[in-house]
Amino acid sequence: MNMKVELLTPHIGAVVTGVELARDLDDDTIAGIRAAWVEHLVLFFPDQILSPDAHVAFARRFGDITKVIPSSPRSKATRTCCRLTASRTELISGTPT
Repeated sequence: MNMKVELLTPHIGAVVTGVELARDLDDDTIAGIRAAWVEHLVLFFPDQILSPDAHVAFARRFGDITKVIPSSPRSKATRTCCRLTASRTELISGTPT
């Protein structure tokens, strides 16, 4: 795959294309996504089709996740979502502190 990261604004956010998040991504691709996350803080991955399980598997590549129940679920099929939080140190090092 040929990952591309395009800046959205001068201060925050980028669009990442050229990766299929539902696939089992190699460590180099995950490292590239992590580096983009550290640099841009918010990433958008357009045109992705992920099952809830694939979404969780992708999120787990970046650290621990917390299962939460949203106050107003968007989908009847998925009544839970996952929140991934990490400190800037964790993002840069790739390991939880």
